[in-house]
Amino acid sequence: MVDQTVFLINPKDQTVFLINPKDQTVFLINPKDQTVFLINPKDQTVFLINPKDQTVFLINPKDQTVFLINPKDQTVFLNNPKDQTVFLINPKDQTVFLINPKDQTVFLNNPKDQTVFLNNPKDQTVFLINPKDQTVFLINPKDQTVFLNNPKD
Repeated sequence: MVDQTVFLINPKDQTVFLINPKDQTVFLINPKDQTVFLINPKDQTVFLINPKDQTVFLINPKDQTVFLINPKDQTVFLNNPKDQTVFLINPKDQTVFLINPKDQTVFLNNPKDQTVFLNNPKDQTVFLINPKDQTVFLINPKDQTVFLNNPKD
């Protein structure tokens, strides 16, 4: 079996292209900063690997979403360009942060007990929602008052 891999080296900037004819994937290696691009022609996804800090970017060209994976702590960032929302997923405890850039609100979802926190940066109020009994806590940081809404009564 003959290896049909194709290498292309651009002498101007020393960029290296590697093309795998089996699945048509393309690797691009930039010798200046050692970044690696991988392009999957099936779904047009692009991977970018930064060798300095080992971060991985995955770009989905269909909806322009960007995933960033930090190998140090395994956190995953997802940036949705349509509405500019940012998700941060912590794989250690599975918590999910959602940041809405329009109003700067932050949601935190804790999968262990399913509680949801919502932080409103305008007035610094914090909402805590307990899905088990549907109670809602509202904390006002100005005077430290706590409101509890019990939907049962």
